Amino acid sequence: MTAAPVGTVYGPDLSNHNDNIDFAALDGLSDVHIVTHKITEGIGWTDPDVTSRAPALRRFAAPGFYHVLWPNNSQDNPQNQAKWFVDEVVRVARWMLTHPCPVLQGDFEIFSNFTPYRAPTISECNSWMSWVAHYWTLAGGNPPAILAYAPHWVYGSAVTGLRALWWASSYVSGSGNYHSLYPGNGSTRWEQIPGHPAAVLQYTDAASYPGAASGVDGNGVRGVSTAADLQALLLGGDMPLTNAEIQAVADRVWAKALSDGGGATTAGDRLRRVSNRVFALLPAGNADAGGLGVDRNELFEALLDSVTVPRIVNGVPDSTNEAVLGNELAYIDNRVADTQKQLTDAVTNITAALDALSRQIAAIPTGGPTSFTMTGTLTPEPTQP
Repeated sequence: MTAAPVGTVYGPDLSNHNDNIDFAALDGLSDVHIVTHKITEGIGWTDPDVTSRAPALRRFAAPGFYHVLWPNNSQDNPQNQAKWFVDEVVRVARWMLTHPCPVLQGDFEIFSNFTPYRAPTISECNSWMSWVAHYWTLAGGNPPAILAYAPHWVYGSAVTGLRALWWASSYVSGSGNYHSLYPGNGSTRWEQIPGHPAAVLQYTDAASYPGAASGVDGNGVRGVSTAADLQALLLGGDMPLTNAEIQAVADRVWAKALSDGGGATTAGDRLRRVSNRVFALLPAGNADAGGLGVDRNELFEALLDSVTVPRIVNGVPDSTNEAVLGNELAYIDNRVADTQKQLTDAVTNITAALDALSRQIAAIPTGGPTSFTMTGTLTPEPTQP
């Protein structure tokens, strides 16, 4: 048997067109963890084999059912198709409500029996998935993994508008073992749209799973090695990085090319340069204190003693007349303190003057009658009546 690439899990998606499926043998394959089966199409149609096969899917880490979405017409719309789909899943596989990773898959393609004859729009696909989530929640189901199977040859770059994990398709030639047909984790089939890789890749419709099935669709999920990893990926959880992956990320960051105005340099070189500059600012013999970290007080004092700034002359910075930052700050501090003292003294003097004025005003006699004696004569004298 051909060895599988490290970091990949597999599984078929099935329908009534696939015969002689041995689910126990399929479960016996150590890297098969995702298995889905067609259940509904449009409104009112249910796969004739799904009821008998549904219980067998329960054993897998990511079991699921898919619905073929019809475009809007007088009978079918995203909402009523979503309700029909969820109702049928609950009817034939009620255990899906409590499964830790129930997969609810939309099959977004174009088939000859569609009315009208066109693929569902991205808007219709998103609407259907939104209603599926709504009805699944009303049914009391565990958080589902909602996946969107949408071939690139149908939608092109429009698949980037799907609000769900993308299940892509790109077939290799030939038929055979699901391992030998798999194109690899680095295949360009995974990223048919630059910057928008698929979460699941259907890479053949002629795969064989030894002892379990033949001539069926083959799907892969890269970057995961266990059932738990697969569930975390599909449900949107965080997957822990291995030590090797952490080291690989660190190496990439360290070697990342940066531009600093004087030409490209690596992030590692930039960090070394910064470290050297910080070291140069510290007092001799006090670097890192044995690896315990830079003393912030020492660093601050070193900056004050080494950095120069323009002096302020008549309120204007003079770049030709520089001073050490620490001295300039000390000068400013002294000027501020002197100004503050002058203001305090002025306030004290004004307060004392106001007090004296208040006392003088208070000394003016007030209250009771006041008499006046007139001497001299008025010229001209007033006319006597």
